[in-house]
Amino acid sequence: MTRKMAAELLGTVLLVYFGVGVATVTFGFGVGGDYAAGVVATALVFGLVLLALAYVLGPISGGHVNPAVTMGIWLSGRIPLAEAARYWAAQFAGGIVGRCCCGAPSARRPSTAGRQRAWAPTAGAPTATCTSTWAAPSWPRSS
Repeated sequence: MTRKMAAELLGTVLLVYFGVGVATVTFGFGVGGDYAAGVVATALVFGLVLLALAYVLGPISGGHVNPAVTMGIWLSGRIPLAEAARYWAAQFAGGIVGRCCCGAPSARRPSTAGRQRAWAPTAGAPTATCTSTWAAPSWPRSS
């Protein structure tokens, strides 16, 4: 049983480390700049990491790696509640460890030091332009 829980913990750590790490870098917190490239890179990383984990950890623990998958397996009656609770504990601990390892930014706003805003220009700055290098992605909107 310990081997299964260690596999789930390691799998969740790797999934969070690589998946959230790439999403963090490509969606404007790091060096990325293109929104579409960030979506593709994040999807590819999550898919490839899950593929590798399914092959490596699947024979050991079933390769759930996600508490929602464990819940589905428990609700289908394939594992008892006590075993599902141990899986969940390992997965939540793995998520916390993975987040701490990837160095994702905390829930604070991105720094605006040295950036000018069009709505609040500094003295002498042009009022019609914004010199900020960061811009929020434009979401497609349905009408």
